[in-house]
Amino acid sequence: MSLATVVMFVEGVLQRPDGVQALDAGVRLYRALVTSYNIVLVTEQDRDKVKHFLLRNAINGHIDVVTLSGDNLARGMNGLRRDGYILDFVISPSLAVTSTLYHLGFEVLTYTSPKYTRPDWRPGYQPPDRSEDAHTFERLQARIDHEQEEQAADARMKEVEK
Repeated sequence: MSLATVVMFVEGVLQRPDGVQALDAGVRLYRALVTSYNIVLVTEQDRDKVKHFLLRNAINGHIDVVTLSGDNLARGMNGLRRDGYILDFVISPSLAVTSTLYHLGFEVLTYTSPKYTRPDWRPGYQPPDRSEDAHTFERLQARIDHEQEEQAADARMKEVEK
């Protein structure tokens, strides 16, 4: 009997997206799944760098490490299917990725960690400007207006209204 395959993203599931530290809960999830599934790891990083991270953290039950980026993600997933993998589901920390793959017919799990709720844990974080002129009323009002416009344009907010 061939095992079904889980595709798991390294960044944001097994590894902090902005560093080299392992995410303990993601590693525990990996270890739980590896007993019942073939696991293919997906990364946007250099394969050798990822293999070093995996070795250092004793993450060694997967069958392959595949480098894919946003541009060739769907093509890469379909390529795994063509290669004979029975893809049961994909685990990604990105709502954009899981949404895209879901609409292409893949079953997906979105892995989210409460640690990402802190802005300084997010990739691309830039500390706020703490200077005196950064907190003028006009700048505060402009920020509120901008956030209200973004919220009004957010498709998820429109789904709640239905």
